[in-house]
Amino acid sequence: EKEKEMTKLRQSINAKVRNFDRAIKAASSDKLAMVLLREKKRWLCRNDLFYLCCLTGNHEIRKLPGVFEPFCDEVSLMNWNIVRLGVQPANEDMLAVSEVDDGLGWDNQRLYICHRGFYKTTIVTKVHSLQLLLNFSNIRMVLVHNKQDNSSDNLRTIKEYFLSTEVGRLFPEYIPPGKEWGNLSGFSGDCKKDIARSEDSVEAI
Repeated sequence: EKEKEMTKLRQSINAKVRNFDRAIKAASSDKLAMVLLREKKRWLCRNDLFYLCCLTGNHEIRKLPGVFEPFCDEVSLMNWNIVRLGVQPANEDMLAVSEVDDGLGWDNQRLYICHRGFYKTTIVTKVHSLQLLLNFSNIRMVLVHNKQDNSSDNLRTIKEYFLSTEVGRLFPEYIPPGKEWGNLSGFSGDCKKDIARSEDSVEAI
């Protein structure tokens, strides 16, 4: 009964996780089990925004899955709308659009009105921007705020997710060699392929 109340996205995520868990349990060696576990974590980062919020150390969000999991699912539907509209090609790790489409229509413009302390900036601006970057390595995003300093703070947080959480170990292809990686107005993933475009992957204005 509880499964019926979930969005199609959440049902598809749970089904895929069960498949991963069965494969890990049946692995012929500990080494293979670790490889499969890493694949599971990478897949979850790209499909489950609530999981990514928890992985990046947002402990208050982790405490209330009944509140934040549905909100994260709603926010992350943008990933599949981007694919549906042909803006970016789907990452091979993403669920298919048909696996997340509830048949309720797609919103191309969205406004989230939440009370203070709901972690809207954390979920929508920081962690979902990170998820968009993980799914679409050639995407271009701009963080707009009333002050450049506030936008730059959000940009720095997104970059720090790679440098100081497990995200960096799961996706090392995004981190360039050396110490220099963008600045307070922008940065790009090292796996970006359309280098003819001058804009950074994430910019703050």
